[in-house]
Amino acid sequence: MAGRGGPMLMHSTYFKLENNSASKRNRFVRACKRYLSGHSGQAKGGFFIGPRDTRIKRNVSDLGFDIAMSILFKNVAAYHAYLKDPRHNEFIKETANISNTRRVFDCFVL
Repeated sequence: MAGRGGPMLMHSTYFKLENNSASKRNRFVRACKRYLSGHSGQAKGGFFIGPRDTRIKRNVSDLGFDIAMSILFKNVAAYHAYLKDPRHNEFIKETANISNTRRVFDCFVL
C-alpha cells in the first residue's frame, strides 16, 4: 500500500541466538521491544516479534532462526531514519553477545 513518500516498507529480521534458553529469548525480546518499537516512522500497529514455532518442520521451513521480528515502515525515508536512530544502534550494542546471526529481508508492501 503506497502512502505519502512512496510505498510502505517491511523490514524483517531473523535472529539466531547463541543460547536459546527461555531466559535469553525473553531478554532478547524485551530488548527488541525497548529499542526497536515505537519509532516515529513505523506504521500504526506495525511492530511484530516472536519465537520460531518449533512444532512446524516442513521441508520448506527455514529452521535457522530463533526469533523473528518485522517492522512496517510508512516509507523508505522512515526506514532510513530508523537505521540512524540512536536506539537502533543501542540495540545492536546490547544484543551483540546474545545473537550471533541476523538475517535481514526488506521489501515493499504493495
